[in-house]
Parts: sequence; structure tokens; C-alpha cells
Amino acid sequence: MSEGGRVRRKRRSRIPVRQATGLYVHSSPPTVVPVHPSVVRQWLRGGEINRLQEIVLKGQGSSLVGEYSPDSKARAFINALPRILKKIEELHAAARIGNIETVDTILKSEPNMNLELSRDNSGTGLLHKAVIHGHVPLQEWLLKNYPKTVEVLDKEKRNPLHYAGGNEEVWNRLVAAGADTSSVDREGYSPAFYMNHPRRLRPPAPESRKAVPQASQGIVVKPSNIRIWIHDKDLGRLQKVLWEGMGDKLKTETSSQPLVRRFLNAVPYIMGSIRDVHSAAINNDSELLKAKSDDPVPKDILLSKDANGLNALHKAAGLGNMEVARAIIDRAPEAVNAKDHLDRTPLHYAAALKDQNQMYQLLVDSNATDHLEDKKGNTPSHYKAKPSELDGPRLLNVVPDAPRTAHIFPPSWDWRLLTGDATTDTPLASPHIEALPQIPDTKVPEEPKNPVEERKVDDKPPEIEASPEGESQVGEGESKDETEALGISDDEGVGSEANPSVENTSTPLSDTVNGN
Repeated sequence: MSEGGRVRRKRRSRIPVRQATGLYVHSSPPTVVPVHPSVVRQWLRGGEINRLQEIVLKGQGSSLVGEYSPDSKARAFINALPRILKKIEELHAAARIGNIETVDTILKSEPNMNLELSRDNSGTGLLHKAVIHGHVPLQEWLLKNYPKTVEVLDKEKRNPLHYAGGNEEVWNRLVAAGADTSSVDREGYSPAFYMNHPRRLRPPAPESRKAVPQASQGIVVKPSNIRIWIHDKDLGRLQKVLWEGMGDKLKTETSSQPLVRRFLNAVPYIMGSIRDVHSAAINNDSELLKAKSDDPVPKDILLSKDANGLNALHKAAGLGNMEVARAIIDRAPEAVNAKDHLDRTPLHYAAALKDQNQMYQLLVDSNATDHLEDKKGNTPSHYKAKPSELDGPRLLNVVPDAPRTAHIFPPSWDWRLLTGDATTDTPLASPHIEALPQIPDTKVPEEPKNPVEERKVDDKPPEIEASPEGESQVGEGESKDETEALGISDDEGVGSEANPSVENTSTPLSDTVNGN
């Protein structure tokens, strides 16, 4: 009770507690520890596809979208993620309504992904949904064709048997299929407990329509993070800083790593290319767009943003530039649902056009989603009647800033470094550099020699004046640049790390970028 006027509190027991079902369960069961981003980066570098696939099947695949990997197989897996995530979403939507035919079609379309074991973003599996919503034919079909679905755990560590909800028929069906009756959830309860106390069962939180994937929330750009990415040679995140419209934060950075140094030296030029792509979209210049975005330039340049988060398709769609809009969609179809800082897609801006819905229909036919809401809660169709609320004329004509040296192509740059298709030994080439004209092989007539000068040379060699230190250093720098231009390995040679000082004319941006 109390001693000396103080109330003694009962300590929480750490001894396993006997449940109503007769099972002994620890009062504080261990929880699942999320995978640290540094571990995920190791898997990406090592090309560990199986581990990356596990992240997708756990309902966390959106965290991998936009990541970079030097491994070609991992890179192909990352590039296929948007398509796979869309199929997982359609798969679980079909399971929620008990549509066996659609579930079967989607599972057969991706036989190597084991999508039958996938969970949605609320952590619920396919068989979980069939049990919760009472779809008996889907339960029987899944247990017959994909028996491992009975072992899937949701984010509360519950298997489908936990959700039998007092229904003995469902209980017997799942137990006969091999469901684990001794499995306990995060609260320490077994399936048998919920059979006796179905009202105590709290299913996972419902899916939110406005849930934004982690990969779409942008990246936090600050000096400490940039230095970490430079140290890790993480070209994926470093180039994303450029695509997010924050290249000015990289202009003063240096690195002793040859690959990273080549990238940092090319930052002003890449910023200039981004500026040209946006100018082409504004002016409907398809030739300039093609010159600045064709291979080997990565298609991410078409998704690059200005200070307001608009990409080139936002501007082409909002200004009615049909030719450029088609070219962008052909090369980067994912741009149709990209969002700016106000969560508006190109479809929002196309809705304000008075072109008999031609641009709007082009985007819809290209799989643009017409029910996405911006930060004001408005869908694209809202702006058909109220185009003035978009403030289009001010936003659609903004051209990203670039340094005054942006027109200079770095001699050691290769666009393929951004896609991982080039190494330090790859011959460097640029589609923007024209071949030098060949000089005809003709003999130049020799000038008559001066006998007086010959006697001077024979009698006494001329004195060579010592070069000043500045000239000697310039010669050294030039030779290093030539060595670097030949393509050296990571362990050979170190070139000049100094970046040319350029005037920072870019608009200050927030350290945190809102995603598409």
C-alpha cells in the first residue's frame, strides 16, 4: 500500500504471462526493426536483388524509387519499380473486392516477383484481405494455388488466422492449410485469443488516399548530407540534387574521388543543360529539346525542376506546346504525374487551356491521373472553370538559373556516369562536341636558313631562361587534365580539384524539397 505517505507502484512484470488460451507469452514481445537507409545503400551497391525484393513485398517499395545503383541488375530492378508498385496496388484493390480473375491475371504477369506474398502500404496481405472481407472463394483459391500466403504477417505481426473473428469455418480452413496457431502479434495475443475475444481485434490502419510515397517526399539537402554523399560516391543522390533544382549547392564542392570530381566539375554545364530544356519547353523548340535530352543524356533531365518544382512538361502542357509535350512524354512518360511544390501535375495546368481539351486529352491518354489533388484540395478539372487560381503566367515562364560558365563543356565529362554505364576507363565523348576538321597532309616549303644564325647555334647553344613558377604549374595542370581525359581508374592519378568560381545567380531554395 504505502510507506511513509508514499504510494508504492506495482512494477510491470517481465515474466512471461499466461494468456487465456493457456499460452505463455512475453509481456513485451520484440518488434521489427526497420532497415537503416545505409544498409539499403549497401544492398544497392552490391546488387542484392533478393533483399531489395523483400523491401518491396513488405509494402515499402516506394522508398526505393529514384535510388541509384552501380550494379546493372539492381539498376534495372529500380527502373521497373513504378510498374511493379502499380501492379501491387491493383492486385490488392482486386483482392479487397474478391475479384479472383484480376488477381490471377496480375500474379501471372509477374511470376518472378512472388507478388502473392506482397503487402500493401498498410501492411496487409492478400489472404488477410480475403479473410477480413469474407471472400470465401478467394480464400480457397489462394490457399490452393499459393499456400504460402497463409504464412504472411501484416505490420501488426498477425497472420490471416488472427482475423478469423470467431468464424469456425474460416478457422478450420486456415488451420487445415497450415496456419500457425501459436503465432503471437505485437500485443502478445495468439489467434485463439481473438477467437474468444473478437472485439479486441484491431485491424491495421486503413490505407490513406493522400499517402505520399517516401521517395516522393524529396531529399534533405544540407552541407553535411552532401559531404556524406560525396564520401560514399553516391552519384544517385548527388545528381538528384541537380534534378530537384538545387544544383547551386554543389558548385563549391570538391572531392578527391575521380568519378565524383568529374561530376562536380560538370555541375555548371548540367545546370546549363537543364536551363536549355526548360527554355525549349517554354518556346516550343523541339530541336533544342532533342539536342539537350537525347542519348546519352539521361531522361531525368526532362524531370528536372525549377525553383517552384515545375518540370519541362508542366510548362509545355500549361502553355499548350503540343509538339514538345509529345516529345517529353515519349522519352519520360512518368512526367505526366510529376508534382510541383504545390502538388500540381501537368494535367492541372493543361486544364486551364482554352484549346478544346486537346492537351488535357493527350495527357489523359498518356496515363495521367485526373483525380490527384493539389495542396488546396483541387483536382485538375477544378481549374477548367477557374484557371486564374493557377497563377500560370507567372509560374510557367520561369527558367532555371545557371552559372555564366554553363556553356563550357568539361573535357572529362561523360553523361553515362549518371546512369552507371561508364567507368573511368570509358572513352569520353559528347554529342555536343563536333569533330575537328582534318588538316590536309601537304608539305610546307622550308624557309632558307640564315648562315649567321647557324654559326651562332654551332658555336654556342642559346641560354634557356628559367620559367616562372606560375608557368610551370600551368603546364603541370594541363598535363594532368590530359591524363584525366584519357580515362583513368579510381586508384590512378589525381586531377585539379578546383572548381571555377562562378557567380551564384540562382534563387535561394529551401533545404527540403517537396517531391513530385
